[in-house]
Amino acid sequence: MGMVLFHNEEAPVVGWLARVDGPKRGQTIRFGTTTTSIGSNPTADVVLDDLGNVDVHCRIVATPAGFVLYDGGGEQGVVANGRRAEKIELVDGDRVELGPAQYVFKGVP
Repeated sequence: MGMVLFHNEEAPVVGWLARVDGPKRGQTIRFGTTTTSIGSNPTADVVLDDLGNVDVHCRIVATPAGFVLYDGGGEQGVVANGRRAEKIELVDGDRVELGPAQYVFKGVP
């Protein structure tokens, strides 16, 4: 398996994004029951080097109903299943684009 990125190693993992393309295929981004920011800025919870100069590309928020992907205000926006939006409710199997990379979302039931 590829690199695992997770900001708080002590928090329970309740969801993740698994990269499905490129040389970093298999890399996973794990997240817990709080908000997880993803961007190129070292202050983001998850720092990805292939997002260009986007401080916070997106945020994944755990809610009682599931996970919501929010645009962080970057030029590229967020895309899931080919649909660009400011807010996307994620379900298992959704294909998520983070910059040039493709991920599949999985939530723990």
